[in-house]
Amino acid sequence: MCLPGQAPPAPETAADAAAMARAALGWLAAADAASLTAAEQADCLRALEQAESMHTAARARVLAAFAAAGGYEDDGQGSAKTWLAWQTRVTGGAAAGALGWMRRLAAHPVVRDALAAGDISESWARQICAWSDLLPEDKRDDADTILLGAAAGGARLRDLEGLAEQIRQRTARPDADEDDGFDDRSLRLATTFRGAGKLHGDLTPQCAALAAVLEALGKRAGPEDLRSKRQRDHDALEEAMRRLIAAGCLPERAGQPTQIQLHLTLDQLRGLPGAAAAEAAWAGRLRPARVMTAMPPSSRSPPATSTPTSWTASPPHYRPDEAPRPAARAAWTAETALTAPAIRAGRTTRPTWRGAGWPGRPPGRSCSLTRPT
Repeated sequence: MCLPGQAPPAPETAADAAAMARAALGWLAAADAASLTAAEQADCLRALEQAESMHTAARARVLAAFAAAGGYEDDGQGSAKTWLAWQTRVTGGAAAGALGWMRRLAAHPVVRDALAAGDISESWARQICAWSDLLPEDKRDDADTILLGAAAGGARLRDLEGLAEQIRQRTARPDADEDDGFDDRSLRLATTFRGAGKLHGDLTPQCAALAAVLEALGKRAGPEDLRSKRQRDHDALEEAMRRLIAAGCLPERAGQPTQIQLHLTLDQLRGLPGAAAAEAAWAGRLRPARVMTAMPPSSRSPPATSTPTSWTASPPHYRPDEAPRPAARAAWTAETALTAPAIRAGRTTRPTWRGAGWPGRPPGRSCSLTRPT
């Protein structure tokens, strides 16, 4: 057992080291952090950040050896990524991130050693690697050493960015073609739970002008607008895409303009705010105002006689509080004209008034036939 202030014994095996790491983190996770002083809390936060850096370096080293030996094949997996997602129960993106660190630190051994020693945070190490990746391969180790030394000396991230730009200008080679030099441009939109999305990308200066669009459409609507800056940027991007589609400037697909299709059930539609009032107003406008004239049983079939019988068709009747629609009157008149010759000939033809249906009633309503006395 270690005495207070005494360093713990070094682990003898990898299993011992992993067990000690879990035990230490488990103790901190269960500790009463509120009972610690501000200085102790600050020490813990700095130590945990160093532990995260060491964890990244250790995982990259072990994963590189595991992938090189094909250890994932023993469990029937085709790659280290699928093995990580299966055995460590992480998402595919997290597994890809672990492999990315494995490759990144293999190409930047100086940064790997700094991470293993806890001299730099994981986020700063990623940024330093991104800056030195823009340099010729034979200059990257020297650039990493210079940037890490500046970081250890107290330089801020903005200072490191300026230093990296100076290194790039001094070591850049002449352009071999007319390319813009930004081969790392990328954009990735991943679809997550229930159709939500996650957007990642590295934009060129021309594409980064999107900030002007977000600024124009992401302003506060008034003092009652409590959205955060990120929420307003999200809503501004959504509004910009909606306006682009509505403007009809997008290329057609299969001869059809670009459309947005929303799939929802009737119950979902009726459950939206304001749906009850809209449904009542819509039903009030389309409710049928027709009262059909009943045909007497004796008039449904004309009597069998050799004398031609004259029949007339009466138009559908409407309630007094609603006037007949012109389209309905025109449809009835046209059909009556077509069926009148058959009626006059004495055939038992019953004309049917055709029209659009309404909720609860199918299309096609009958008009009445009356025989004059």
